[in-house]
Amino acid sequence: MIEKLDGEPVELPTMLIQPYIENAIWHGLRHMESSGHIAVDFKLHDDQLECTVQDNGIGREASREINKQRSGVHRSMGMRVSADRLRIYGELEQGASRVTINDLKDSEGKATGTSVVILIPLLQHNNE
Repeated sequence: MIEKLDGEPVELPTMLIQPYIENAIWHGLRHMESSGHIAVDFKLHDDQLECTVQDNGIGREASREINKQRSGVHRSMGMRVSADRLRIYGELEQGASRVTINDLKDSEGKATGTSVVILIPLLQHNNE
């Protein structure tokens, strides 16, 4: 069951979503000739928070090709660190967590962006 968040406070582990948004900017939107768009959406899904970060960028394949041509060796660690933190958080809260990255394509198979879905287990606070 997916519900809308209705003004209920939900706490997220610090800097968990930010690397995915930054990655969308640096790898998806930065090399576009037209304007780019990023959507960040949160939904309550049973006992998990579902966060979707979706961009209309150049796609992961085109980004990899551009990065191969860049001089120097730069390895972005933000998404790996976030995935590790999410895994540890899930273990501590005894809930399932995961990150799924999907390449978006049009009907002709051309890249139309990337979607990252992050499932975060919710900690039940006792208000006593």
